[in-house]
Amino acid sequence: MWEELILGIEIWNAVCSKAKLTKSNLVLYSTAKIYLVRKARDTAHGPKDNHPTLIQLLEDFRQLKQKLPHDSLYALYGLASDGRHYVPDYEKPAVEVFFDFAIKTTEMNQNLDILERCQYGPQVVSGLPSWVPDWTTKHGRGVKESHRFNPALKTQSSFIINAKERIFTIDAVGIGTVVSASSKLYLFWDMNVWESILSALAPQRKVCHQSSRGKALFRTVHMDLEEVDERFQVDSPLFRLRFCKFQSAIARLNIPVPPAFFSHDHSLSSLNSDVENEPLVLPEVYTRFDQDCGPNLSIGETLFLLGSGYLGITRCKVQNDDLVCIILGFSHPAILRRVDGGYEYIGTCFVLDFMDGEAIRMVKEGKLRVESFDLI
Repeated sequence: MWEELILGIEIWNAVCSKAKLTKSNLVLYSTAKIYLVRKARDTAHGPKDNHPTLIQLLEDFRQLKQKLPHDSLYALYGLASDGRHYVPDYEKPAVEVFFDFAIKTTEMNQNLDILERCQYGPQVVSGLPSWVPDWTTKHGRGVKESHRFNPALKTQSSFIINAKERIFTIDAVGIGTVVSASSKLYLFWDMNVWESILSALAPQRKVCHQSSRGKALFRTVHMDLEEVDERFQVDSPLFRLRFCKFQSAIARLNIPVPPAFFSHDHSLSSLNSDVENEPLVLPEVYTRFDQDCGPNLSIGETLFLLGSGYLGITRCKVQNDDLVCIILGFSHPAILRRVDGGYEYIGTCFVLDFMDGEAIRMVKEGKLRVESFDLI
């Protein structure tokens, strides 16, 4: 192992000679790469049941660089349990390689995992349909993945692929269109961001969550998760403590907030009271938590409000009139954008009160319906 480590450092030292890396950073960087390769190789030569799939390896190795875009796929064929189903072809353009792989892996596995790996940033390999991942990009998900979410319950994925037209038809339940979106949340203390967030939740806008707007905002910013990927237990002592910290942090920004915004027991009608524009005043005891409003904030993400009154968050570049839907058999709510000829697939998101199969139950009750959408 030490021989591999030394060799890896020498290789990366040569590759990164022009980069401004300290020796300690280079050692850590090189060690991480070697660990990934060694782990994948050992697993591939171990019991057959433990072999990772190509999709799993692509996710692990996505941050690595390659001279040819093709090698983001081809270099992993020998390590993957399903790699024998794919044949390298360097004569093909990279765009065709990625497109053919998306079709084959989706049809072979009969699931929609490929959509979860689509990048939320710009493509490097141009010409790809919106539903085909660009494996040369570093980041893939539009929202934090969690096995605790189950928005589509146990519904089966239903899709049709038109390879000639490059159209991917899926069945989904529309839950609303975006009517307001905030700036990206990078620094909690950035007042401009929170002003845009709070304006998106203005009292005149419809909000369907049963709790107060403040609590809905708190749960959405944290995507309803604790640090260890456990779901929030609403009104537990830990939840109340962290919610107090959050309230205090907002209060210290000195942004006028309606008094009912953080109420635990106000009904939605009370949010339209005559005193809704008065500034929020919190008990002094909250101020001692103002430097610890919550370590699990969704940094670099955008909050949005649906016309149906629900609050969501995503890393994707969401804009007004984007459609948010629950795709049958898929792991997260998805954002679609209407374009000529169909919809662009924008990415995944979190929508409060739609992460546990609520949309599917509403379909059974006749409140929502399943429709087909052509992704292009």
